[in-house]
Amino acid sequence: DKKAAANKKKADKEAKALAKKQAKEAKGTTTANTTAAHLNKTGTPDKRFKANKQPKVTAQAPESSPTQTGATTDPSKMTKSTSHVARTSTAKTADKAIGTDTKGRTIYQGPRGGKYYITKNGNKEYVK
Repeated sequence: DKKAAANKKKADKEAKALAKKQAKEAKGTTTANTTAAHLNKTGTPDKRFKANKQPKVTAQAPESSPTQTGATTDPSKMTKSTSHVARTSTAKTADKAIGTDTKGRTIYQGPRGGKYYITKNGNKEYVK
C-alpha cells in the first residue's frame, strides 16, 4: 500500500514536471518574439533598448538660395551647408536679476533675499 502510494506520488510529480517543461518551452517561443521586440509588461516598446529608440531629428540651417549667392542651380554641384546651433544659458527663473559678477554671470535675488547665479548645468549656485 505504501509502495503503491509512493509510486503514484512519484508518477504525479514526474508528470507535473513534464507538463511544466512543455509549458516553459511553449512559452519560450512566444517570449523569444517579445524579447526580440523588447516590450514592457504593458506591451509598449522598451525605450532602454537601442532598437526601440526613435532617431533624433536634428534641425538644419536653411540652405541659401542659388540666386543670392551666385552659385549654379545644378543640384549635383551644390554643397550641403550644416551649422551648429549654440545653446545659450538663459535662466528660467521668476527671480529678479540684480546685476553681474566679475566673471560676467548674472546674479539673481531670490524671494527670501538670497543671491545666486545659474551654473552651466542649470543649477543655482548661491553667492556668499
